[in-house]
Amino acid sequence: MTGYDVVVVGGGAAGAVLAARLSEDPSCRILLIEAGPAPRALAEQPTSLLDAGRVPGARPADPSSWWYPARLLPGREWSVSRGRVLGGSTSTNGAYFVRPRRADVDRWSAHGDTAWSWERVLPLLIGLERDLDLGSTALHGADGPVPVRRGRLDHPAAAVFLSAALAAGHPAEEDKNGEQAPGVGAVPSNATVGVRWSTALTHLLPAAGRPNLTVRGGCVVDRVRIAGGRAVGVTLRSGEEVDGDEIVLSAGALASPVLLQRSGVGPSEVLRAAGVEPVVDAPGVGAALSDHPQVAVEWLPVRGTPRPVGAWMGGMLTAVSTGGDPDGDLEVLQSLRPMAELTGGSAAATGPLPLLVSIHARVRAGRITIGRADPSAAARIDYAYLGDGDARRRLREGVRVATDVIDHARSAGDAVGLVDLDGATIDDDAALDGWIRDRIGTALHTCGTVPFRMPDGSSGPVDEVGRVHGVGGLRVADTSILPTAPIRGPAATAVLIGELVAAAMRAAD
Repeated sequence: MTGYDVVVVGGGAAGAVLAARLSEDPSCRILLIEAGPAPRALAEQPTSLLDAGRVPGARPADPSSWWYPARLLPGREWSVSRGRVLGGSTSTNGAYFVRPRRADVDRWSAHGDTAWSWERVLPLLIGLERDLDLGSTALHGADGPVPVRRGRLDHPAAAVFLSAALAAGHPAEEDKNGEQAPGVGAVPSNATVGVRWSTALTHLLPAAGRPNLTVRGGCVVDRVRIAGGRAVGVTLRSGEEVDGDEIVLSAGALASPVLLQRSGVGPSEVLRAAGVEPVVDAPGVGAALSDHPQVAVEWLPVRGTPRPVGAWMGGMLTAVSTGGDPDGDLEVLQSLRPMAELTGGSAAATGPLPLLVSIHARVRAGRITIGRADPSAAARIDYAYLGDGDARRRLREGVRVATDVIDHARSAGDAVGLVDLDGATIDDDAALDGWIRDRIGTALHTCGTVPFRMPDGSSGPVDEVGRVHGVGGLRVADTSILPTAPIRGPAATAVLIGELVAAAMRAAD
């Protein structure tokens, strides 16, 4: 297959947006390659991916996700999911759609990366959303493709959580996309009337009829072909070669660095050890993974709660750890469904309700590298969570914030109490560290694996709009390129990246 101006690898949160936006120019011929299924119409979308009350990416071995073996910390192995279907993880996640904070953007642009200035980013954030609560304001948009709605918090368990958090001294935060001080409030979501609006629905399906846009599902890309210092195409696992004038990797923050490394772009010593001849020595590829560790604190309400309709999230509390980020580096996200239902899918599941506690500090600690050139060999993914005392302290504080809220709910007669966490453990740092270690998971907010800026302020493997240094015609457009994960979950930021890189590519033509 030849004749494409742009080949986009991955139709996820950013890739679907990028391909759709580029196809608005009828003279630009786009091929989007997706490893998973590529439904052509809304009627072909699986019900499980449309239902915002389910979280397919939380269910082990769900066929709509990739499952990557990973190490969260020494002795704690995990299986990490990423969406393997059009829309990527926006088709399989919890429909949490919280923007990056201005402080995130200011940090990303602090070294002169002007494409990421707040003045340029805010119009894109406004333009991509259709805020069904606030409409058109100085901070919000009413005409964009992504519907955004905040939960009403009228479910009994959500009302208990909100009341208890306020009683514990946390302020109300009416708009978590509005640059307000951190507190407790509803979660902005790209779900309405129980439907999860992935980028497959919001961006790609409306563009599906354009003759210059070709979408191929069920195709796994093994590597980028580079000749004469320029990307000239990709090789599929089937052995087929696809040519393109420009190649954009939007395979996600776990897959894009692996594709680069298998293509000869990465730390030369890692590549040679894996049997790959280096094309460009790029030490930053896969060198500093950024994500948010998470642990579930379960509690029992006094009164039985009705099954939530069309949603799983209740309220969200954002707090500041001791000496922590004033934008709020601790998050307590309420689930209205038991863990057994979130991870197992049983509609009849009952039991305690979890509070998902995460450290949302802007840090980079993990690493991802290939071990062998063989595309079927799993990459080595090490999140390196809780590697220092400060990280352990923050997560202890997060757990104590959550348990304090439940204690206030118990005092008000609204909660029986915690399930498997007692006061003695909560009060003892070492005991609480052990409890956390045995239960730690990940919020699946991976970023920074192919960053445009390194921790020391030097340039990364790509520039601010994803162009790979040293290889012409090759870009990365997903959360890989962020210097650090945003202090909130990155789904909205991933959509922003698709919009930002598409705008840069169209401006360059």
